[in-house]
Amino acid sequence: MKYGMYLVMGFSHVTGYIAQIEKKLESNKTYKCIIICGESQINFTKLYLKEFLDRIVLREILTDIGLINKINSLEVDKEKLEYKLKKLIKSWNILIKEEINFLKNYKISNIFVIYLQLEF
Repeated sequence: MKYGMYLVMGFSHVTGYIAQIEKKLESNKTYKCIIICGESQINFTKLYLKEFLDRIVLREILTDIGLINKINSLEVDKEKLEYKLKKLIKSWNILIKEEINFLKNYKISNIFVIYLQLEF
């Protein structure tokens, strides 16, 4: 089965691209896509694109660690954020192997990995 798009996104990217995905699905009745994201992004996608779920494969993977603030504060908890980021980075080798195995089952014409550029 051929899929037109494979997207890996965090939450802000899902909310930014979902309208474009919707337009593509509306304009092409045979178009299918695979969206890889976290649980909250999948829930959002299911609500927003509910009429197209028969043409969307949703796969849950941690793609977004989110912003972590100190308790009762808007100040970023840098230590907790760094810990979660390092944990995510350590899991990449396993995630990549799992994704390679997953993708062997699909023929995809376009792959989009939408990411946040990190600056340290």
